[in-house]
Amino acid sequence: MNIPAYAAVPPAVFFGCLGLAAAIDAVYPGARIIYPPFTFAGYGVMAFSAVPGFGPLARLLCSGTTVFSGGRPSRLVISGWFSLTRNPMYLALVVCLTGFCITRGALLPFLAPVCAWFVYDRLVIPKEERKLEEVFGAEYREYKKKVRRWIGRYQRA
Repeated sequence: MNIPAYAAVPPAVFFGCLGLAAAIDAVYPGARIIYPPFTFAGYGVMAFSAVPGFGPLARLLCSGTTVFSGGRPSRLVISGWFSLTRNPMYLALVVCLTGFCITRGALLPFLAPVCAWFVYDRLVIPKEERKLEEVFGAEYREYKKKVRRWIGRYQRA
């Protein structure tokens, strides 16, 4: 299996931001904004993030296309979670980071999911979308008109 080097970027961003959140919480967490027992809700948020994370992963694997960022897709998958968001796995990673921050209860660690979202939205996803447009052309452009990058469907006229 030929895995592109760029495939390491999305998980590196996730784990880097997770480490950033933990480090900020340990060194200078800032104001406490969530208190126990409400901090335990973060574990539920992290558990829920597995749904839009692993479901689409399984759908991509079953369809026979690549699951690696930077890989060459062979099939455009637009059903399931992909009908709600063009990037369910990145959404899951940001939600998981947010859940971790909820468990910490402090304000400043919430910078980590914002950083992850920014890197995914401005650096990772545009590169992947260019590749998808290159491979699937008008079919992908039509899909982009119907489904938002992060969450929700566009209203039909």
